[in-house]
Amino acid sequence: MSPMPPADVEVQPSETLLPQPMLNGPCGEPCSSPCSDPCSEAEDSPCEGEEMESIGWIPRVLNTGFRNALHIAFDELLREPKRILMIGGCRQRDVAKYLAFLLPSTDIYVLDPELAEVERAQAEICCRFKFTHGEVEALPFEAGFFDLVLGHHAVQYVKNWDLAMAEMARVSASHVLLTTPRPVSWMVAKRLPGTDEAFVRDGLALPKGAPGAAKLWAQLERYAEIQVRVSPWPWQMVMAAVAQPAQEAVLAESQEPVSA
Repeated sequence: MSPMPPADVEVQPSETLLPQPMLNGPCGEPCSSPCSDPCSEAEDSPCEGEEMESIGWIPRVLNTGFRNALHIAFDELLREPKRILMIGGCRQRDVAKYLAFLLPSTDIYVLDPELAEVERAQAEICCRFKFTHGEVEALPFEAGFFDLVLGHHAVQYVKNWDLAMAEMARVSASHVLLTTPRPVSWMVAKRLPGTDEAFVRDGLALPKGAPGAAKLWAQLERYAEIQVRVSPWPWQMVMAAVAQPAQEAVLAESQEPVSA
């Protein structure tokens, strides 16, 4: 593990390129057809990998900055997670594939609140992932089921942040990683060549009335301690450790009736 970065690190997209997940099977590359068994790299495998679609140099540079930030945040994990929940992973396939590339032994659950998105991803992506339909405010998992809950650009999947934060903390036994777009930077990024198309392809949007980062992090800190803050343009990212004493409070709060 590398030394812990300063409290707030601005990650520049010009940093050293990280390995690209171009292999078959464990990296989660698209299959030529769905499969029931883990993909292999054999020539006769029904899940023979396909070359990653070109997304243009500007989106690729942004992806590199995001992946560098992901590595900084992952330095807080003392071992490879056994299970990860990725909120929005059915749409954000490049991020999901990269997670599978970095963590070949980890069970990765990808969740989306829209059943159509889950079914489409299940039909088009290799069986490396476990596909789940569910709301972030009522995650269909038992307490502490995951070692890490990851919500990249989660603002578009959440309707009630109080419930969502409590649920993410409830199902994680260790860490929560969240990113949120910086509104001005997001609008600038969308005007760059190729980026808007890449954002649309990955299902990334900035809903009207989305809460700012300060509010989100304040809500997260009710259940977890933020350990890393990085800023891969145009997002902000935090990695937080779920406090074990907070688990009981989260469970108790989740049982209380929710006022309209």
